[in-house]
Amino acid sequence: MTAPLRFGFSLSQHYLDWPALRRQAELAEACGVDYLWVFDHFVSMRDGIDGPTLEGWMLLAAFAPLTRTVRLGTLVSGNTYRHPSLLAKQVVSLDHISGGRAVLGLGAGWHAAEHRMYGFPFPPAGERVERFGEALALIDALMRQERTTYHGRYYQLEEAPFQPKPLQRPRVPFLLGAQGSRMLRLVARHADIWDADAAPMDPAESPVPAKVAELDGYCRAIGRDPATLRRSIWSRTALRSEAEVRRFVAAWRAHGFTDFFFKLPDPLDPDAVHRLATTVFPALKAGG
Repeated sequence: MTAPLRFGFSLSQHYLDWPALRRQAELAEACGVDYLWVFDHFVSMRDGIDGPTLEGWMLLAAFAPLTRTVRLGTLVSGNTYRHPSLLAKQVVSLDHISGGRAVLGLGAGWHAAEHRMYGFPFPPAGERVERFGEALALIDALMRQERTTYHGRYYQLEEAPFQPKPLQRPRVPFLLGAQGSRMLRLVARHADIWDADAAPMDPAESPVPAKVAELDGYCRAIGRDPATLRRSIWSRTALRSEAEVRRFVAAWRAHGFTDFFFKLPDPLDPDAVHRLATTVFPALKAGG
């Protein structure tokens, strides 16, 4: 059975103040999209240094009472920015504040300059992947178990209680951003949604379709049906026209992608965005 399509908006909180971000969150809810994502970075991604940037998880908590149906998450958090037990608490708190709409978007961490500027350790790639794997196992255990003891190479817990449990059971969904083979093995084992970056936008020029086949193989190797794993991809260009949306969705749907995320245009045209989201997205979901 083909998985139903889902759509979402990704907000870049760089250079935007709270009133502007609030309007975007309210627009996402009014458009009826499935997801609303923010970035998890502390500096502008346009130039790497300057410009105001509000913290992602705090924004999501603020968005929760402004919305009723849209799922909320980061696209994606770097595991290196927080201890996984702290991140688990943040995610479950958001799940309660939002009435069960939190999604944990997580990756191994990549922005070396950001780590250097703010004093976060930035281990070599191999260690970041190992830490990522431990974090996934630890967070999963905390959300399911009454008390968790975990003795990893990088993280240790001793009879750690974890209450309240998430409203979503058995745990908050995991959306994992990954491309490399070791990361994809972790996706196969832990993810509810695999997130890929459509760069370049044309699948014929992208390494992502080959990664789809690789990931399917890892799923089968551990006895998982690849169809149980949703696949998301986000457009690097802003949501602007029906034709662009239809081309993007058709191109990547052919490679098994189910969830599609679009950046909002700058400057924002709420009426145009609302028209696209409330006509094109439902039509695509219905097979039009």
